[in-house]
Amino acid sequence: MRKIYSFIIILILTLITSNLYSQCDTFEFLDDCTGQIKPFTFIKSFDVNFATKKGSSKKMEFSYPLNSGHTYIFATCGGNEAKMILNLFDRNHKLIATNYIASSKKYYETLVYECNSTSEYFFEVSFENDQKTCGVVVLGFKAR
Repeated sequence: MRKIYSFIIILILTLITSNLYSQCDTFEFLDDCTGQIKPFTFIKSFDVNFATKKGSSKKMEFSYPLNSGHTYIFATCGGNEAKMILNLFDRNHKLIATNYIASSKKYYETLVYECNSTSEYFFEVSFENDQKTCGVVVLGFKAR
């Protein structure tokens, strides 16, 4: 009898957990977002999921090495019509580019950056009005 109860509890927890994670599937944004980077070559995608993120942080940070002599594109795609804000930082965490102009409240779905220094770069992602949703950032490049 105890084995049956244990099995039922595990089954219920599994169903609840899978339902929570299926509410915001970042994979569904990947095709649309990848289309935004043409004629750049796809490098990598980064899942941004605040719907299931624990804690109170309203920003996620990623890093990627960028090479001098290349132009990079960051494409952002998010759920619930939310505007994803992407801030690009150099290795010293100095802001060097963004896809959101706060003074005019102008938002761009892509950010193009011409890299002049090979290094590890960081980018921080958040959603306008701190919405708890998800999305994806697609990174592409082309040589200059």
